[in-house]
Amino acid sequence: MIKVIVGNRLIVLILLFILSGCNNEIITIDSIKEIEALESDQVLSSEIMQKEVEFIYKKIKNVHLDPYRNNKLLDKNYFELKKNVQEDLDVSTYALLLMEFTASIGDAHTYIAPNIKNDVLPFSFEWVKEGLVITNSQESKLQAGDLIIKMGEYPIETLFNELPNVISHENKHWVKALTFSYLRRDMILEYLSVLDEGEVSITFERDGVIHSENIALISIDDWMINKPESYSKMFFDNVAYIAINESVYDKEYERFIDSFFKEVHEKGIQTIILDLRSNGGGNSAVITPFINHLNVDYYLNFGVATKKSEEAEKERGVIVHPDFPPAKEKNNKVSNPFEGEVYTLVGKHTFSSGNIFAVTLHDSNLTKLVGEPTGQPANVFGDIITIELPYTKWNLYISHKEFFRPNPTLGNDKELKPDILIEKTREDILTNSDGQIEELLKMIN
Repeated sequence: MIKVIVGNRLIVLILLFILSGCNNEIITIDSIKEIEALESDQVLSSEIMQKEVEFIYKKIKNVHLDPYRNNKLLDKNYFELKKNVQEDLDVSTYALLLMEFTASIGDAHTYIAPNIKNDVLPFSFEWVKEGLVITNSQESKLQAGDLIIKMGEYPIETLFNELPNVISHENKHWVKALTFSYLRRDMILEYLSVLDEGEVSITFERDGVIHSENIALISIDDWMINKPESYSKMFFDNVAYIAINESVYDKEYERFIDSFFKEVHEKGIQTIILDLRSNGGGNSAVITPFINHLNVDYYLNFGVATKKSEEAEKERGVIVHPDFPPAKEKNNKVSNPFEGEVYTLVGKHTFSSGNIFAVTLHDSNLTKLVGEPTGQPANVFGDIITIELPYTKWNLYISHKEFFRPNPTLGNDKELKPDILIEKTREDILTNSDGQIEELLKMIN
């Protein structure tokens, strides 16, 4: 199926679907009640989609603090979406239309999550300094370190430039962070016109030689996932390393932070590396126990504005805390606080409360940021309200707060930039090493 590369890519897909017809029985408002999970090639009635699109538009306007901030044409986009679902469409096309609509809002925390079982490419990949590089492969034709040049007929940069159309984001670094999650899926690969009968032609460079292989997709159930621990620690000769990969706040986390700083004191260490490169969010309360161990009387905290709505009240209860501006907070520091230096590693996966963690330390002059730009600006929308769609039962996520950086005089660029730029490289993947930490340790020593 051929689609256009520029403009609204889905228009041609919709027209071809309508003209070609479909043998699948059309799912109606009555029959969808009997379906547990939709499949990508099933066909939804226009009535289902029309009602659900109206529902989405209403909920976004009710819940979001300012859905027009980054898209003054939101209403126009809505009416175009309504027009595009006037005919029966397959589930995949409908999902992509919704993703395009939510992405147009320009808020990475406001997005649709279609619950569709996908076939996926059998390898993982990541954007590094040199380009898009394979990090792991279940397909023997490919290996870690291969530099992807093309998928199908298109250069990888061309395909990357299309992804912001369907990925909710605030900067290009978050799109890069999510490239693996999206570009591996059959629905997206078809959207980009690179999927051919369940295979994708991958052109790549290895050892200076260009190769091309047709790679078959596999069921996502066959994909092996290695999730990092929520937090971990290591100790070098004179440097303590702590990774907080997920913002999970509980008593166990508090004990972990206490034990980490206890070891730091026992070993007489005066330099800490805090790694937030993989921290994609969670509970921002994780910041406080860490700062409590630093020898400062005050730190700067984020300001918050909240949109009140029935939906937010239903999920979170009645809002009793008023909006407040960025402010100086008293630090309830421990009796024996850390007095040395803190370096914080950040990157494109540093997002949401992970980004808030980095900004709080940075704006309070408690750290030097090292690594790559983060996946969000310093001022961000966030704190998601989750709403189930009435027919597809997919989840719609909508921000209902805005967070304002602690030191507003520092501005609000599209990303939080590191004080010291150290990029991840292809060599790091080829040697299975962490060149960013190695380079930072050299600088410290």
